[in-house]
Amino acid sequence: MRHPKSLLLALALLCTLPVSAQDWVAPTKRLFYVVAWPGRVFRFDPETDKVTGEVAFRNGVHHDVTLSADKKKMFVVTGQKQHVEIVDLATMAIVADHSFERAGQTARVDDVREIPGGDRWYVRIERIKKLLDRYEIMEPEWVEYKLGGREEGKPMKELPKAIRSGARISPDGKKWHVFLKDITVIDPVTLKEEGKIVLSEPAYAGMGGYTVRGDDFFNNLNPNAYRFIWNMTDPVKKNRTFFGRFDIDLKTMKIDPTSVKDWGASLNFNRGFRSIDNRIGVGSGGGRFGGGGGSRAEGEGEAEVTAVTYDLETGRKVKEGRAKIREAVSMAAVSADASKSYWTGRGHELVVLDADHKYLKTVELPGEITRGIYVVDS
Repeated sequence: MRHPKSLLLALALLCTLPVSAQDWVAPTKRLFYVVAWPGRVFRFDPETDKVTGEVAFRNGVHHDVTLSADKKKMFVVTGQKQHVEIVDLATMAIVADHSFERAGQTARVDDVREIPGGDRWYVRIERIKKLLDRYEIMEPEWVEYKLGGREEGKPMKELPKAIRSGARISPDGKKWHVFLKDITVIDPVTLKEEGKIVLSEPAYAGMGGYTVRGDDFFNNLNPNAYRFIWNMTDPVKKNRTFFGRFDIDLKTMKIDPTSVKDWGASLNFNRGFRSIDNRIGVGSGGGRFGGGGGSRAEGEGEAEVTAVTYDLETGRKVKEGRAKIREAVSMAAVSADASKSYWTGRGHELVVLDADHKYLKTVELPGEITRGIYVVDS
């Protein structure tokens, strides 16, 4: 049994840790999941650049793919949009097949959204009624679907107003977090507001409000905190913006003041890709993190692309490089240590650039890539 004084000391040390570090186990392994024609998903290990698993969908070609909030499953629309299959990513197996077919009708599933709790979905369905002499296209509808009983609730024309825009499942999987000017907490059963994380009000005189950009550094899996890059518009000189990084304490529902990093004038951070330890960022396009595109190079079928490496502790650019690769591709992921970037666009190839953003190799997959790369850290 631990001595009481030792226990008190351990608790005291825990309280001094940043909220983002408490009860948070950083991931150590990164895997890619690539959905490809004709109706299957591959597991790809960026350490070895090899396919390590594969599963074919039960009902043929896929039409839409959603990664679950806990990053452990995929919800895949198949069967001419009448089925939703659940892929368990750990075992690379189809563990459930939910049919939305009805007698005398053709169903078209357009969207699947997981509801906090993990046992319900919101599903958008377009139905086509088969009449004797014609087909009647019915108005699209949303239904609340219970996975356990495979039951559809009463149809709705739209999603509930409280979660219609910017709604994400909270990191603990229990609530809706709606990202607009502020982050509003919504109960998934009553759909009533339970709290708010205020971002839009200036923290100090002379400052503007915060706007969060990009994805949560903790991949929505840290129950204690979010970590975001923020942007701020100068309240006087409106054409000037600043950026930085902060943690949002999900226990106090406030920005953790000890975590705020101010990186100065904004470099137009958009969507970028991070190393598994969140210390290195890689984006495409010169002078910005997460820009896009490349210029056409000499020689048919080639383009010159630019990639940039950033230090995500300081917000400063570390290096920039250019490479000539086949045209119509864009950056889709980086390896765990960010020493390799992966570019996709069409066909079955992954183009790989090295840490200096020079061409390294091309990896051929056993199927045509259709949905980019889903990155899962564990």
